[in-house]
Amino acid sequence: RYGDVAILLRALSEVKTYERALRRAGVPYYVVAGKGFYDRPEVADLLNLLEFVDNRTDELALAAVLRSPLFGVSDDTLLALRIERLGDGATRPRRQRVAPRPLYDAVLTHRSIPFIADDQHAALEEAAETLSLLLELRNRLPLSELLVEAIRLTACDVVAAAALDGAQRLSNLDKLVRVARDFERGAL
Repeated sequence: RYGDVAILLRALSEVKTYERALRRAGVPYYVVAGKGFYDRPEVADLLNLLEFVDNRTDELALAAVLRSPLFGVSDDTLLALRIERLGDGATRPRRQRVAPRPLYDAVLTHRSIPFIADDQHAALEEAAETLSLLLELRNRLPLSELLVEAIRLTACDVVAAAALDGAQRLSNLDKLVRVARDFERGAL
């Protein structure tokens, strides 16, 4: 049976080659590795979400979360959210000055911002609702429960399951929740 077989590697530098070969052969696999776990996209997306929930002024984390599959906001929309033009009419300088708009405020007021496509407004509405709810819950729930709620609200487990390496991604989400529980118990 597949579960009776393990491939042990001295280093993970060539693990992608093995993953591709196993996937092509239709062999289910699971990679157990501490190194690189936090760099996995599904884990990094949730960590960025938690970074923002912990510090709502962390605009880099917010931009990463918005751009990720959690919300799917486009680069053009991020630019429209971020840039606010200054000056108008006769007082406008020859070269119109541009200033950054606070990103979270822009997400909350996205309907009033020009140059955003209709489908992006739907994604931003979902993001605004989800982020607002998580910000309300951040001091009411333990970290692991907040993480479980973030996974539920964003349906990132569904997205992870649909990937070619879906079983691995789901396992990584479970591991992240376990790590959070261990942290809460002081086991880390």
